Amino acid sequence: MSCLALTRSFAQNPVILNDYVFKAGDVLEYELNKQGKTYRLIITLTGKTFIDSKIIDAITFTWERKGDTVAKGTIMITKEARVNASVYLENLSNGSLILKNKSCLWLSLKGFQSLLSPDGYKMDFGDGNKTLYKIKTSTGDNYTFSFKGKPGYMSAFEVKATFSGNHFSFCPTTNSNALILSVDMGWTMKLKEIR
Repeated sequence: MSCLALTRSFAQNPVILNDYVFKAGDVLEYELNKQGKTYRLIITLTGKTFIDSKIIDAITFTWERKGDTVAKGTIMITKEARVNASVYLENLSNGSLILKNKSCLWLSLKGFQSLLSPDGYKMDFGDGNKTLYKIKTSTGDNYTFSFKGKPGYMSAFEVKATFSGNHFSFCPTTNSNALILSVDMGWTMKLKEIR
């Protein structure tokens, strides 16, 4: 699996979102494939503007997983977790959560900066630390999706984990938007749309 190239459908007037500032009301839609089933994961950002190129603040969002079963909840990733979290919440469960030392959908600032180092980044997915390494820079490689009804893309880089199989993530190159765009860890999740 390699970084996604710009497709023809996205070649006409794409919106470049590398420095996009997320705000309340933005909706992120992921396609989730797990155990042979496909789901839509809908993330709706709530509260005030909370991600800026120079300020790291808490992230709050509601989520809903739609498919043969429906689940939903609310998550707050605290400012402390946004800066230092090294544990990733992989499975969402119904209800409300406040994450003080874990992250979800976003990498922490510490995690993002560690990916840029030769030693990589140790992250716990619930079964012990895995080391993640950046293996390809995004020059010319873009992750494409729909942005408010128009073609959009973010520059992305490829990340490989130390555990077996082909496990990759794509993250924007700016630490303020260290949003996980795509994951393949035996199950897959891909950002399809921001609206």
